[in-house]
Amino acid sequence: MDTHLALLPSPATQPVGQDHGARLAQRIFLYAGELYRVPPIYRRARTSQGIAHISHGGKDFVVQSGESINLGRSADVALVSPLRSASLVLELFE
Repeated sequence: MDTHLALLPSPATQPVGQDHGARLAQRIFLYAGELYRVPPIYRRARTSQGIAHISHGGKDFVVQSGESINLGRSADVALVSPLRSASLVLELFE
């Protein structure tokens, strides 16, 4: 079965320069095939290298390098994994 994943911009993602007032709390490096569970204490996630697949609040997001996503004030954790069999650098903000 040959399938293709379309990478569409999401209104929930923002360019990297829009993390006003947020404090970088943690930087995570993920290899292809790894999955990271982001605790609900973090309010924003940004990819500084690679492309991330982020599942949060019952929705899936594709976050390009240099984009960020608001994780909101939910009790849900976010699940993050790299796309395209590549590594990912994820920055988490409080």
